[in-house]
Amino acid sequence: MNHRTLIYASLLGIALLLFIGCSASNPVDTAPENISNDSEFNSSILVSDRDINRNPTEGTGLLGVFHARIDLDSLSGEFAPIRTSASEDVLEIVDITNFLLLTPCFDCINLKSIAFNSDGNLVLEIGIKHPFRAPDLLYPPTAKNRADLHVFNIEGTIILESNPADIITCSNMGATVGPIVLVNADGYSPYLDSVIEPIMPTAANVHPYILHFDNFTKGNFWRSNECGFADIVNPVGNLVMKQGSDWDYKEYEFNLNNLTEPFEFIYAVGCTYGISAENRDVRLTPEYRIPQFNKKAAAKVYVSEIIEEPPHGFVAGDTLSSETLVIHVLDMNYGVAVGDGIDEMRFASNIVDIEVELPGVASGLVTLSNPTPTGGSAKNPLDPLSFEVTLTNDLGAYEGIYSGLIKVTDSYPPAVNVDIPGDGISRVGPANSPLDGLFDITEFATYAGFTVDVIHANEAPVACFVTNLPSGFDPYENQTITFDATCSTDSDGLIVNYEWDFDYDGMTFNIDDSGLIVEHAYGIAGDYTVALRVTDDGIPVETNIDTQNLTVIVEPTIEFSVNEVLINDVYVDDAIYSYGIPVGLHYVDSHGDSIYAAAISNETPSNILCIRSEDNGTTWITPPGQVNSLSTGSFESVSLKLTDSGYADITWIMLDGFYSDIYFSRATSGYTFSSENTIETAMLASMVSHSVYDDNIIFTTYSKLGSAFDFDVVVATSTDGGANWSVPANIAEAAGSPAGLHEITVTTETDGSGILHAVYIDDASGEIRYAKSENQGASFSNYVSVASINGYIRGYYSLSIDVSADGEDIYVAYKSEDAGVMNIYCASSNNGGASFTSTLVYDATGNCDKPCLVLDKYGWVYIVYLDNQNDRDVRMTKSIDKNATWDASLLVNNDGAGAAQRAPSITVDDELRIHVFFKDDRAVPDTFDLYYAQG
Repeated sequence: MNHRTLIYASLLGIALLLFIGCSASNPVDTAPENISNDSEFNSSILVSDRDINRNPTEGTGLLGVFHARIDLDSLSGEFAPIRTSASEDVLEIVDITNFLLLTPCFDCINLKSIAFNSDGNLVLEIGIKHPFRAPDLLYPPTAKNRADLHVFNIEGTIILESNPADIITCSNMGATVGPIVLVNADGYSPYLDSVIEPIMPTAANVHPYILHFDNFTKGNFWRSNECGFADIVNPVGNLVMKQGSDWDYKEYEFNLNNLTEPFEFIYAVGCTYGISAENRDVRLTPEYRIPQFNKKAAAKVYVSEIIEEPPHGFVAGDTLSSETLVIHVLDMNYGVAVGDGIDEMRFASNIVDIEVELPGVASGLVTLSNPTPTGGSAKNPLDPLSFEVTLTNDLGAYEGIYSGLIKVTDSYPPAVNVDIPGDGISRVGPANSPLDGLFDITEFATYAGFTVDVIHANEAPVACFVTNLPSGFDPYENQTITFDATCSTDSDGLIVNYEWDFDYDGMTFNIDDSGLIVEHAYGIAGDYTVALRVTDDGIPVETNIDTQNLTVIVEPTIEFSVNEVLINDVYVDDAIYSYGIPVGLHYVDSHGDSIYAAAISNETPSNILCIRSEDNGTTWITPPGQVNSLSTGSFESVSLKLTDSGYADITWIMLDGFYSDIYFSRATSGYTFSSENTIETAMLASMVSHSVYDDNIIFTTYSKLGSAFDFDVVVATSTDGGANWSVPANIAEAAGSPAGLHEITVTTETDGSGILHAVYIDDASGEIRYAKSENQGASFSNYVSVASINGYIRGYYSLSIDVSADGEDIYVAYKSEDAGVMNIYCASSNNGGASFTSTLVYDATGNCDKPCLVLDKYGWVYIVYLDNQNDRDVRMTKSIDKNATWDASLLVNNDGAGAAQRAPSITVDDELRIHVFFKDDRAVPDTFDLYYAQG
């Protein structure tokens, strides 16, 4: 028996007509109009070796060729064999060479299913089996009973008619390929192109395939057996498809983005084979020269990974940007010994070149000659040979997706073992010798397709932050500082990460906090650099750092200067209101230039008065402006606020017997007030206060005797600058408190969105309760308990509230009894009023009263209150860490011992000047004049 070597090849085919659900229909005898159905289809054989008589011994050829049409809407498929005629002398076929030339199989494939996967790709499950039955060694060899037709390297190739505009031309390789449609291809082959071209012309000349029967183990090959297999009836391994094989199903996954309707293609089934029996007598004892009968080129080539080289991969316009392809190769003949043995190769069949071409991105070819793998094994699919090739965007490609080709060329030399031209055989007429159809094979090679993404050149973000510190102001030790990065920008994307280093050394960035808006306090005075690092969502990500220098100082001591304001005899104490009436929540403009205050004068006749200073409290405009025009009763309480436009609004209560009139008046310039408008006439109204949003929306709150002779806390709303007022709404009952005796104390404030925040005392439960209205007082949220209070606190002005502009930070000052002594507390919420916590502000040895609270624009909280120890002084304290701790209290009045103070109120301007009004009887005992202090 002559030694023979296996022919190299790669041919594929499609067969069968089947609907989804595995219901097959009969194959049709005619192909569609655009496909040739020539019964004399001119198949070709690629020859890799001949015997001494120059007859072909090994090669590759077609088992079958089919036209496929898939309906994507109905998920049905039709497959028609391109050739259906049978050879008359099929029983006389000596080996599979003639079978491949004369009678391609038309029933050796099966379409099992059509479906879409989770990625939205079309999946066809196609099976292939051997067209010849298994041999029976108990019977003599015949044309049908034979063991010499086992074949290898079964490939199902997809040939698509692509739009020429979509063709990828790799001119340096001399190869063209269509869009990457078969996403799970094992490789690409050029060998079928000339065979398929007469059937369906395509612009591409390299086509993808999937391996069947891809058992890469050595199987039962046995070098000491003359057949080359230990079991010639059931050979396994080495990519072998044995005679009588069952269906081998593989999934073919197609990217629908690159498909057109109708979806049509050519499916060709190819194999490599060897003439293993030279005559009929040895058909059951053939000689299989493994691995010579395997495909000469690599069986499988693919890209397993694309490494984006630092700092990123391909970037549009960046000619230095690069990426590295990790290429895997499975090659049954790689490294096999050369010789005449049954387990040897006639010639070395290794990898001589790996070439990569990426049109539009990298110029020319990138070539690895005689490459050495970085690892892996040629026959282990779990750890294949691995090669790395780096490509550079030296063409400065634009943003987009680009496709390229990899070519792995085998060292096995065509034409070296024959002495006549031509390595392949084309089918010729019956009267001619097959050698009359010779053609040349130039090389043995396997291709792989791949795609890369050239990304937009990401612009770095711009880091920016501000603090809540006044301009030129140095923060104090332990002061809570707000750092706000909302001014940071990213021109071509989004910022996804904000990181802060509060003591940046200019080199190492230590992450102390993260977030768009954060807070930090420095415990030790000194110089610090604050750094913000922002990161965007680009590819690759970009960062940017902004820094600011801070000098943290020891908090200076606040000192007050006190002046008498020219309103004498503001109010004389009597038995009903033992602690007096406070100044009506005076207001200071943002720079402290214009200072307003309202008060009740007990001069005859009694009036509501408004005074003003336009030189930061140095001098006061006289005579004081009279607000009211009616004075038939006594005035009970007064409230003053300024609008955004600088209008001075005052509300007050005039008591006449058991009835009270609640009035409103506005001064649009100076202290000339309009005629008063009546808000309501009620029984025993008291404790008026009001808040203003913009110029037009005004909320006036007060307590009044209800119809059931209980006290209600109510709010009346004007939306036209005080001209008209709504019917007052009961705040407590609207917020869910049951009807009953509610304390007369209620106060409100609005935030920067016009939401009304209210606190009141519920006498039945002994609670301070909070509620808010987002519809101008028409309804209120369910109340939230602020704090439980002890002791007798029914009285004038025992609550005070202020709210940050965003409505998130809410502070409430109140008094509560501890061990028989009234102390001052502050309750705070930093979650928009969802919950409150309380902190003891001042632990008195004598009773404290009348807390008045203000929140400045930087988040600091100030409380002024009346300390009833000894001679009733006015004291002030502040918190710079959101109610966590409070400074030691400061004495505001400067009268020395003996004089009594009453009813303090406080405002802080943007320059952090502190403005306090209070009543003082130092001039005439029990006759109170109005005093002003600034710190």
